[in-house]
This record gives sequence, C-alpha cells and structure tokens, in this order.
Amino acid sequence: MATSTGGSMPFLPACRELLDSHPESLRIREQVEALEEAMPDRPGVVVSFCRTIIETTCKTILADRGIVADTAWEAPKLVKETLRYVNLGPRDDGGVDAKLRSGVDSLVQGLNQIVSGIVEIRNAHGSAAHGADAYSPLLDSRYAEILARATDSIVGLLFKTHLSSARRDPLAR
Repeated sequence: MATSTGGSMPFLPACRELLDSHPESLRIREQVEALEEAMPDRPGVVVSFCRTIIETTCKTILADRGIVADTAWEAPKLVKETLRYVNLGPRDDGGVDAKLRSGVDSLVQGLNQIVSGIVEIRNAHGSAAHGADAYSPLLDSRYAEILARATDSIVGLLFKTHLSSARRDPLAR
C-alpha cells in the first residue's frame, strides 16, 4: 500500500476510512488499492482511477438514497446531482447556518472545478482514457499525486456527509 512520505499513514486516508467502516464495499476497495499501487510510477493509471473512484462514490450515495443515476451523466454531473441529496452545512437541529451555507456553496463550486480538471486530465493523459500514441509522454507524477489527494478529499467529504445526514434521512438500502 502506498503511504505518505516518511510515515505509515495511508496515501488516501479518507478512502481508507471509508473502506474500514464498510469492508463489504469491494468495488471501491479494488479501485483505491489500484490507485495506491500505481503511485508514483504509473500516473496515467492514477488519474484514470481518480475519476472512477469519484463516480463510484457518487453512484453509491445516490443508490443508497433510492436515486437512479442516469448512465449518460459524466463525473461533474454525478457530483452535482449527489450534492443535491447530501446536506452540507447542517446545524445539530437539521437547519442550515446561512454563513456556513455560503462558504459551502463556494466549496462546492471548487469541488466541481476540481472534478472537471480531473476529467480533462484523465481524458488527455489517463491510461484508461480514449487511447493515445504509445510513445506520447507520461503525465508528471506531481499532477497525479495532487489529483489523487483531491479525489480523496472529495470522497471523504461526500461520503462522511452522506453518512452523517443518513442519521436523519432514511436510506433506501
């Protein structure tokens, strides 16, 4: 398993926390492990799995809430739809603090931009993208690392918020 530099902390701590709390989530486990094993030597594989992990997380949250994801939705649309069903910024009483909500709206815009960037880079440099010349240069591993860490943050925010709001809203499964 890939770890952060100099320590034993997992490379994708939020994804690992998700896996630890839901060991039966075999599909995402396979994706997280493949991404971690690919770091830092196979940046195209890393970028491809970043998109896949985000899509899997969103589809899982939507399915938990009884929402059928449209098969035509790309990652940015999946994230946008998923965010409609998780309550970012709630207070303990279930209400939403207006200032927090404003900050969360800015955060969501940033997340959408990050997801769009992941998709663009994956399409241009991912190993599982639309095919490339066998001699085209590989993506610099610095970009793969930042995309992987951003993916981990997005997955952590979405899934932790999903589980937190599930205490108030019954899930379909």
